[in-house]
Amino acid sequence: MVMVLHDLASACRYADHLIAMSEGQIVAEGPPAQVVTPDLVRTLYQVECTLLTDPDTGSPLLANVRRSPAPA
Repeated sequence: MVMVLHDLASACRYADHLIAMSEGQIVAEGPPAQVVTPDLVRTLYQVECTLLTDPDTGSPLLANVRRSPAPA
């Protein structure tokens, strides 16, 4: 089954394989635990976050999501 989700938290929880895209280009692909990093979240959504591991599923959990500081 193929699903398209823009909610990264739901995608991490329910998908076995993620394809992250930016401006029509694939920027990362693979299992959520390998794909979702603070750098990827910053690139895709321009926010900072802390990543935790869901104790029930082992999938990444985004916490402490906040706007990235404006460039100097």
